[in-house]
Amino acid sequence: SFAAADDVDEGERQPVSSVGGGGGGGRRLVPRNKRKRRRTTTTTGSEQNTANTTATNSSTTSEDKSYKICSVLGGLDVTRYVSSNARRFFEGAIEDVELIREYVSEAALNGGIAGGMHDLHAMDDSLDWRGRGFPQGTTTVEAGISHADDRFDRRMDRLVVTNSNVPFVGDKTTDMAMLDAVSFLFPWIVDRKSSERKWWIDHRNGRSEGPSKEPFLFESLYSAAWIGSYGDAWAYYPPLQRVYGPPFTLGDVTGEEMYSSHDAPFIRPNLPWNDPSREASFRTPYPDSAVAGLSMISAVAPVYFEGTFGNYTYDDAYIASTGLDIPVSSVSSLLDVLEDRLSERSFGLLVDPDLNPIVISQSVVERIYPPRTGFEDVRVTYDTAGNGEVLDDRRNVTYRVSDTIHQGLVELNNADWSGLRDDVRGLNPGERDFSEMGLTFTGESTSYEFYVMYERWKYVADWILIAFAPVDAVENAIRVHVVDGRSRNGTRTSS
Repeated sequence: SFAAADDVDEGERQPVSSVGGGGGGGRRLVPRNKRKRRRTTTTTGSEQNTANTTATNSSTTSEDKSYKICSVLGGLDVTRYVSSNARRFFEGAIEDVELIREYVSEAALNGGIAGGMHDLHAMDDSLDWRGRGFPQGTTTVEAGISHADDRFDRRMDRLVVTNSNVPFVGDKTTDMAMLDAVSFLFPWIVDRKSSERKWWIDHRNGRSEGPSKEPFLFESLYSAAWIGSYGDAWAYYPPLQRVYGPPFTLGDVTGEEMYSSHDAPFIRPNLPWNDPSREASFRTPYPDSAVAGLSMISAVAPVYFEGTFGNYTYDDAYIASTGLDIPVSSVSSLLDVLEDRLSERSFGLLVDPDLNPIVISQSVVERIYPPRTGFEDVRVTYDTAGNGEVLDDRRNVTYRVSDTIHQGLVELNNADWSGLRDDVRGLNPGERDFSEMGLTFTGESTSYEFYVMYERWKYVADWILIAFAPVDAVENAIRVHVVDGRSRNGTRTSS
């Protein structure tokens, strides 16, 4: 995948495993951004060896050296290893959202579920009139929260918005009846990916922790599971009265007649004319509409149905979009294995092709982002369902992970991020390469040269795993210091 020198003949190829890297002997690899003619070839399985990494965990020292590198090739091998683990992690969310949409269509083929709540009149009559201070007999519509399930003991939120949006087939009642099937699935889909003390409801049989379970990287992976129809019937877990305290429903978030989901960033890309392939996919991080100040990555998928349901015949009709929300802050530690472990001052990022962060830790934010956020209006969250008051204002405050969705790396002025963006865009899916780039850490005045090693994902999402390691730290990693005729490890040397 790499040219070994600027004057390599056009047809010459140097496989990753056969070219020496900096500090490792052999011909020096030339960074992608310093080659005269840029070329890439797909790397093979044989190139995934880790011969150039500095071996195994040491039981005799407190410092974990399992990720230390002494060459660019070693760094690329570690980058691929960490990239593969991250990709499998996110693949699990795609599999979960695939399960949800298949479960909904299969339940509809069998007539839906028995029980549940999907009758609009029953939802109207569920208002917690005491808790909300209304006269007895007031409906949820009269209270301004649309057709909502406002029962104190509900295990999932249900909402049918009283707007003009109508489904392609059927009506709002049949939409809610079809979506109600997820009440059997959503609670466990979400809670099984969190520590048991973070469960929103009790589960009689399942366990998310125990001697047979691998410990969680995070306290909770999914913040919510949701499904919304084209007619704006909704199901959402966790029930929001468990999050904010009663009385509170999804209708309190959306309001009533003015709400339409069709232009929402997590819905619009799934509509039939925008997603003819009907693929499950990830959405670029966006501000959460249910929780102010929270930024989300969502695994989403459209739901279609063909058959008869509620006296209506569906001819492969679009029904809804479903998704699982992952707070960007909850996965921010996913790449901690790269931070100061490839070498001193090393770190990693997961980004999209425009170099917008997908996964970034708070400590890395503090290294490369400004100390405080800017004054852009987009950093203000307003109550669009209520009186328009400010719910959250992230202008001119300490930078945190969730703030990076409003400022991609190319907008920073501490490195040639635009040049790096061009380099990673030049990769085909599945390929890896490296560049050299000067980078000035926040609060420092000196720019240091970094090896920037990256792999573009072929599957799951069009994302790039990038690892940074200072050039000097890598080049000097295997230097032997001689004192009194002995190497540092005590072996006698010859002169």
